[in-house]
Amino acid sequence: MPFHIHLARAAVLLLLVSPASGQTVNGSVLGTVEDSSGAAISGAKVTLLSERTRASRDEATQSSGDFSFRAAMPGLYTLKVEHPGFRAYTRTGIELTPSQELLLPPVRLELGNASETVTVSASAATIQLANGERSGTVSSQEIENLTILNRDFANLIALQPGVVVNPGNEVQGFGGSSSFNVNGARGTGNNITIDGASTDNTNGGAGNNNVSIDSVQTVEIKTSSFSAEFGRKPGAAIMAVTKSGGQKFHGALYFFKRHEEFNATDFFTNKAGLKKGP
Repeated sequence: MPFHIHLARAAVLLLLVSPASGQTVNGSVLGTVEDSSGAAISGAKVTLLSERTRASRDEATQSSGDFSFRAAMPGLYTLKVEHPGFRAYTRTGIELTPSQELLLPPVRLELGNASETVTVSASAATIQLANGERSGTVSSQEIENLTILNRDFANLIALQPGVVVNPGNEVQGFGGSSSFNVNGARGTGNNITIDGASTDNTNGGAGNNNVSIDSVQTVEIKTSSFSAEFGRKPGAAIMAVTKSGGQKFHGALYFFKRHEEFNATDFFTNKAGLKKGP
């Protein structure tokens, strides 16, 4: 077979297995810069800094005072705003979830020396105002600190409102006979992706979900009114994003022990006064 035919088939295969351009996990950070009277500030320097990788992006505010950072990876960010004649503004701990359009409260700069900085490290929860979708987020802190028996992030999905688990196994997961109904939709109607790539099995059965929970950074569960790019299936859009590295080395050590000595005795054995069997 001619060599160029092999190359053509390889190119077609790559196109087939690559995630669609619309299935992205990147989000946006939007906001407005104003002075103390509420007037828009044009030309202010706005910096978005990743707290994990320390990578940064700069934007200048428009005549309306608006700024936008598109195609930003999910994670924790610090926002810095600077303009001559005003104190510098810094806000830390901004969490951007997968595909989120995060509209920040207006940034109000105070008159003063540019070497002075106003730092905001704690604030009220941000309300979704950029669009009408309803979604829930499993944060990196929950993933790290909650005990999960089978180390499958699917267990955390059941913590969200509107999610009902149909137990099929001793422990829940996206594999096997377990399923999740979101807002009354069928369990097979959920679209599950990892870093934008679908985990659906080609035989129409259980999904291929083999990613370690230690590599998962955050999980977004879109339940209703989400945009068309996530509407591959009629149920929920469940999006897991893996960690992308950082400035420090991290490690984890686990010890698990499951043994019948920890199992409780059933009701009828107790009633008969018998010892617990194997």
